[in-house]
Amino acid sequence: MDTNRKEAVKGYFRNKAPYYDLVDNQLYWSFSDDLLWELLLKEFLDPFKGKISNLLDAGGGTGRWGLRAARYLNSNALIFDISPEMLAEAQKKIDKDGLQKSAEVMVGDLDKPLEVKTEFDAAISFHNALSFVDDPKTSVENIRRTMKKGAPLAVIVANKYHSLYFSVLTRKFENLETNLKKSLVQFTDDVPPMHTFTPASLRTLLSDSGFADIRVFGFPITIYPNMEETSLSDNSKEAISIFKDEKIYQLLLGIEKEACLNEEAAARGNMLLAIAVAC
Repeated sequence: MDTNRKEAVKGYFRNKAPYYDLVDNQLYWSFSDDLLWELLLKEFLDPFKGKISNLLDAGGGTGRWGLRAARYLNSNALIFDISPEMLAEAQKKIDKDGLQKSAEVMVGDLDKPLEVKTEFDAAISFHNALSFVDDPKTSVENIRRTMKKGAPLAVIVANKYHSLYFSVLTRKFENLETNLKKSLVQFTDDVPPMHTFTPASLRTLLSDSGFADIRVFGFPITIYPNMEETSLSDNSKEAISIFKDEKIYQLLLGIEKEACLNEEAAARGNMLLAIAVAC
């Protein structure tokens, strides 16, 4: 275990926790979230709706996606995360929305076996939770052990190919060789090094960890974040000029909803979304 990196990850999210959900107000990430929700409805949520009673959000942070998915599925949810500060924000949402009987939070480390009593009908691990762990394979295997056979899993991780582009965009040329050889990238100075994945390596990770029927998608594929979007409040000039125009917004969303479902386009995605089923 890389103790220094682990503490860096915890410290990063400790500092971000009170402001983390401000990302909802950023134009690029709002577009990305709208697209992701459409992909999830089609490929994950609707196909299994009515079959999921207990959902695990592994690395769920403030519960942005776990609570939203659970409400749609009318299921129970466990928001599991290494950061007590992030989970405190999730608990505020649970209390505010009166979800105490159907949702709970749990502090824990995905690099260690999850000490949970529930056998989950589905699991998600979104927005790079698996990119921040020490050993992605160990973490995915730990998630798999909590799931019923046939239960669906959806994960979102950093795309190695996009991170190469972003390193050039931000003039962090020192990242290129490390990313190519070790699949690790540091997007900004305050973000700990993150594991990156290709569509092929993500499929292999899931297959080797006990999953089948694996599909990998990239999203968004037509537009990428700029440096301003790495903060929790800024918008780049490009994002403002594009997403403030409702006609362009809807045009891009329609194109993305169709194009992202083509797995050939996955490598072009800002992030990778994989959906699989526990064996």
